[in-house]
Amino acid sequence: MKKKGLNQEMDMIFRGNHEEILAYVNQYSLYTEAEIALIERGDHEEIMTYVNEHSFASDAEVCLIKRMMHDEIMFYMVRHHFDDIAEIALIKYGTSEEILAYMNEYYFNAEAEKALIKRGNHEEILSYMNKYSLNGEAEMALIKRGHHEEIMAYLDKYLLYQETEMALIKRGNSEEINAMNVRKNISYVKTAVN
Repeated sequence: MKKKGLNQEMDMIFRGNHEEILAYVNQYSLYTEAEIALIERGDHEEIMTYVNEHSFASDAEVCLIKRMMHDEIMFYMVRHHFDDIAEIALIKYGTSEEILAYMNEYYFNAEAEKALIKRGNHEEILSYMNKYSLNGEAEMALIKRGHHEEIMAYLDKYLLYQETEMALIKRGNSEEINAMNVRKNISYVKTAVN
């Protein structure tokens, strides 16, 4: 068996010969359109076989996430890192368990970090910040969200970007401002010692 062109791959998927599809995806990756067709076909074994051998293109990753089949998403995440657009889809459509599992292995891109904060799941936010610092826009979203425990948890581990510092000061919570200043002083001392 040799690599097919896009039209041949689409024909194979639409014909639906399960054994032919399994044999092919064990050897070859599909064109993006064929990946999406495979996911939309919805055969669990075919999807899992493909994922075991290949990663999906970004649009197909989003399609997989929107399919909302927990075991397929979890299986994919053990083997592959999602593209930037798919990370945002995971935050939008994924379960908390899927998001927590993903962030245990990978950090999110800048837009996905903002989406995570906007999603507003306290456990997910704290778990992410326990492992990774946020980009400037996500930090700002965290301050605007205004959840004191989350802000204090972040300040306990990380320095803020200058713009975020100003927003925190404008927020006017003296405990948060003091925590920010303590973190800055610890950082300056460490730098001076080294």
